[in-house]
Amino acid sequence: MFHLKKKIPARKHSDYFIRGDEVYYVDNDNNLSKYNLKTYKKEILYKSKYGFQFIAAKKDFFIFRKSFGKYVIFNADEELNQDLENLLSQYDLNPFAIINSGLYVFKGTYGNKTEGIFDFRHKRILWSQSYNTNKIFQKNDFLFAVQNENGANCKIICLLYRDGSKMWECDITDLPKNGDDLQINSSKNRIKNIVGIFKDVLMISIDNIGIVGISINSGKINWIIRKISNPILGNIETNVSIGSVPEFFLSRKDQLYYALLDNCFYKIDLENLSLLIVKDFREDYIKSTDSILNIQDKLREATQKAYKFNNTVSDGEYLYFIGKKDNNDFIASETIGAFNMNTKSIDWDYQLVNSAFPNSRKPIINNHYLAALDYKGFLCIYGK
Repeated sequence: MFHLKKKIPARKHSDYFIRGDEVYYVDNDNNLSKYNLKTYKKEILYKSKYGFQFIAAKKDFFIFRKSFGKYVIFNADEELNQDLENLLSQYDLNPFAIINSGLYVFKGTYGNKTEGIFDFRHKRILWSQSYNTNKIFQKNDFLFAVQNENGANCKIICLLYRDGSKMWECDITDLPKNGDDLQINSSKNRIKNIVGIFKDVLMISIDNIGIVGISINSGKINWIIRKISNPILGNIETNVSIGSVPEFFLSRKDQLYYALLDNCFYKIDLENLSLLIVKDFREDYIKSTDSILNIQDKLREATQKAYKFNNTVSDGEYLYFIGKKDNNDFIASETIGAFNMNTKSIDWDYQLVNSAFPNSRKPIINNHYLAALDYKGFLCIYGK
């Protein structure tokens, strides 16, 4: 499915992206560089003393942020756009709030909580407000954003895309948590991710609660998924706890949401309102004749032996992951792979030798290439 095509020396922990057959990255001299995977040639695009942070890539432009809030903006022909650089020098583009369609980018200014939509094509601000949001999800004419209040992501708001007017807000601050731990229940609820929309219901994930379904029309909570169901345990349900809500991705084939986390492959089961474990990689360590108590003991032991998944990305058919294949004491993950959401199996994986991938970084998938930066500073490119 994939093979190791090239290992490119790059600055450790730096950003990168792939467009066509070309990799844009920061080299060890902090230069913004381009590497062609067809000709195997490197080209330096821009020199800097301090390096760059990748912000966004669209059809007509891509952006890197230099130190001290300055930006480097290239058009599709890799020509610098000085006018846009000067215009954006007063703003802080949020790399986690890039809108999915068109040429509009969410931004926030320095020194205050004002933010809005910037039109790159026409070089103008469409609107600005003081919402203090971060994560953004767009659906047709609406933006759904996570709002931060008093240091916690505790609200979801719905905005009109064109003018920024607020349609509704949903406050999850007072939703009761799972469990009886006083320390847990005294902490603030925090929205972890915006999962997506299913049948006019916006789904968000919250640690210690689960998946919350909110009407996109009214902002009212329709349902809450608080349980994880595992068929290996005879469908005994357990409460969602801290760190147990994975990041879900939409499958193109059946239009359902799936995820990989730790040793398991999950599905959001909206019919039974549970997080259903579709496949548990610890199954190989359990016998069909084992009692439930024996199964629970063996599951705990198998957790350290079975395949473990960390960060994932998706193209709608596969979940591409960083993970651990072998039982070892090394904390980081040495394996990159592709999990087929349709067949519920790993179609391909590759193990690094004498190196590993950081658990905190996701791989990048782009048509014919899969990429990840390892701990030694090599950008590993896998081609089909």
